[in-house]
Amino acid sequence: MNGGVKIVMAVTLAILLLGIAASLAGVAAAQPTVDEAREVFQTLGCTSCHMQGGSAKPFDEIVSLFQQWGGQYATIDEAIQKEVKYFGGQTFDSYDKLMETMAMNVGKTMDDPDIQLLYEFFLNLFESGAGTPTATTPTTTETTGQTTTTTNAATTPTTSPVETTTTEASGPGVGVIAASGVVIALILIAAAYILSKK
Repeated sequence: MNGGVKIVMAVTLAILLLGIAASLAGVAAAQPTVDEAREVFQTLGCTSCHMQGGSAKPFDEIVSLFQQWGGQYATIDEAIQKEVKYFGGQTFDSYDKLMETMAMNVGKTMDDPDIQLLYEFFLNLFESGAGTPTATTPTTTETTGQTTTTTNAATTPTTSPVETTTTEASGPGVGVIAASGVVIALILIAAAYILSKK
């Protein structure tokens, strides 16, 4: 084997190893369980408002609502705009704005790892409910001072939060990176084969 073929083979091996590492990273970034998200929710202090009898819905109710909304609305932003009312009836333009406000309420920013974990967790809950239409009318939740009022014109079937334990990671581009690495490796193997025949 000449020097050029050895270099091509070494680069090919490195790309294959990077593809495998990217695939493993996707597995490691799997969605947290409900219990893990609940623990972060409590640790951040979200439960100072989000508790039974508090000024906002408790964690388990939020879990059920996000799953339900996934079957009722085309996008999470639409669900947030129509369903969530903050103190004094304020609404949010988007899920991002809601989460930014919640993060600020606990002294965090959106780039905080715990906030990101909750952001992805609730987003994945919404997506897990998508394609499962419910025969209900939208609920409206209004948070004021010490009470939370919810109106709902129909009985809404909900999914128990215990049923949601893990979901596939939605990491950006992990599959694309791995697939690209395999394609590049195959091209380099073909080039090494061609060079070895000369």
